[in-house]
Amino acid sequence: MSMNSKLINIYRNIKNEMISVGWGQYFNDLKVTTNDKYTEHEFIEHYIWVVLSSGLRYKVVQKIYPKVMYVINGMINGKITFSRLCEVDDKLFIEQVLKVFGNRRKVVGIKRAAVIVEDFYGNYENFINCYDKDGRKILEELPYLGPRTSYHMEIGLNKDVAKPDRHLERVALYFSYNDVQEFCIYIKGITGDNLRIVDAVWWSFFEQFGSKNINILLSEYN
Repeated sequence: MSMNSKLINIYRNIKNEMISVGWGQYFNDLKVTTNDKYTEHEFIEHYIWVVLSSGLRYKVVQKIYPKVMYVINGMINGKITFSRLCEVDDKLFIEQVLKVFGNRRKVVGIKRAAVIVEDFYGNYENFINCYDKDGRKILEELPYLGPRTSYHMEIGLNKDVAKPDRHLERVALYFSYNDVQEFCIYIKGITGDNLRIVDAVWWSFFEQFGSKNINILLSEYN
């Protein structure tokens, strides 16, 4: 069996395993990709999710995120927007959010993002227009969106991309791919799964079972 045939075999076995342990609906939710515009409050809500997710397990973020959003929404009159975030006193914002989430740098980063969008770009619409024109580098101007996490942000914006996190990079290298996108595009071409689903299959696998020894883990699914 060639390495690429082995890859597809392992991928399909892992996907079936993840569906059997409860990830099927999560994969289904990722089937739709679009270039449609996303509302400002949707963008902010996902941005906050991505910031919280940096360095934390999915199940931990699932518990923290609703609490953070409840506190933030309680300080804002109406739907969350960058301008309304800017109107909240910095000290009050930080003090209140820190009551439910203890990472001060991330809390400050969320507030700083609103200032960047409103003061530098003028408003959300201008920011998004620049993103649509210039791509991911615009997202990376916001705190905690870097070369990896900006992909995470785009997945939440329904873009068909894969996040090149360290686990996916390791499994790509295992199959002799130096580029995560190329690796996932190959799987997409054979299976018909979009890149978001391909990414999610591998991510959920490592989230569920860990990744201390990729060789041992993957050999079980060959």
